[in-house]
Amino acid sequence: MDEDDLKKFCPNCCQLYLMQFTSSKLKCNWPLFLPCGHSMCENCVISVIRCAEPLECKVCFVNTEVTNTEAKDLLGNQLKLHQKFPINVHMVGELTLNFVRTSEVIKKQPEEDPFLDLKTILKDETTEANCLECHETTSKMCKQCDTVMCAACFKRSHMNFVISRTINYS
Repeated sequence: MDEDDLKKFCPNCCQLYLMQFTSSKLKCNWPLFLPCGHSMCENCVISVIRCAEPLECKVCFVNTEVTNTEAKDLLGNQLKLHQKFPINVHMVGELTLNFVRTSEVIKKQPEEDPFLDLKTILKDETTEANCLECHETTSKMCKQCDTVMCAACFKRSHMNFVISRTINYS
């Protein structure tokens, strides 16, 4: 596996760092530098500060204390938050590069029709598959769970486990 293929995630919450570009705005969960040099996602940093707990790096276990007055400033002003905990621009560059690469791969793939052509399937009377249990060719399928089974296997094992089709609520 190439190092570029590794997913970047927050060591605190295990969520992937996020950069999504939509037509109207940029949605991000930035990787922020802690004083120890490791990163944690912006959502976790804000959550820990909001709970008035020490910010512990999950990689090296170094605590960063944030005073109550400092916490109010950091939570009220994103610029001050990013001054105390700078954005990991190196990782943001890697995320951007991965985004560009995946966009190029997606553009190169031919678009597939996400729908089944039911008219063709319904007209084709020879539509067959293998039974899930005995692997014999069959054209039968359980109406309730869409499991392909021949009539013999259905009667022998499947019929006893299928939820009753008629439910009486009275």
